[in-house]
Amino acid sequence: MGLRSIALSDQVSYPWFEPAGTRRGGVTNASATGYINSEGEFVRVALNEGQRDTLYSNNVNPITFLNGAGLVVFGQKTRARNASALDRVNVARLTVYLRSQLKKLAKPYIFEPNDKITRDEIKQQVESLIGAGSSSSAEPSRTFYGRPREPRSA
Repeated sequence: MGLRSIALSDQVSYPWFEPAGTRRGGVTNASATGYINSEGEFVRVALNEGQRDTLYSNNVNPITFLNGAGLVVFGQKTRARNASALDRVNVARLTVYLRSQLKKLAKPYIFEPNDKITRDEIKQQVESLIGAGSSSSAEPSRTFYGRPREPRSA
């Protein structure tokens, strides 16, 4: 269910948006939450707020029913053991996205001279990728910014 929610989220937003909540975390391939008991029967369970909080504090993103929205993913934690920015799905996905885009962007510059011309070309492409200094149609809260560093002298 979680992977499908991520795929559906990607259809309506950027990968660095949380695939959770009523707008991007809808669960469309299930009609109820619950478990299979010892007799093999499905038992419906409606999580209360305390149960959701307990699951979330144990790094389990609960799937719950919300009136007016249906089943939704109600969290965005990863299985990261240590608390950091990367323990959130959207930040981890942003990192993966940027790494893949930067790898594609940098590939043509392998074995090019490490001079100001090359650095300026790469800087321009990176700024174009991340929207720094451009008049992007996306509002600022929907994009991300960064500034490349000048290389250290050896």
